Amino acid sequence: MYTSLIVLMIGMGLILGSWLAVVPATLIAVLLVVRTSLEDRMLTIELAGYREYASRVQARLLPGLW
Repeated sequence: MYTSLIVLMIGMGLILGSWLAVVPATLIAVLLVVRTSLEDRMLTIELAGYREYASRVQARLLPGLW
């Protein structure tokens, strides 16, 4: 979901030809990456069984990258 949102926001700015739209979209993308990392850390601590799940499913946003 986060990956598709990032692609959508940046893609819309590029399709519209608006570099002013790409700048905030990129900042939001960075914030979503940070949020994903913090969310993963919180789930590891607070949700029983999440550590086992995370060891099987290693991709957060982009399979093979992160």
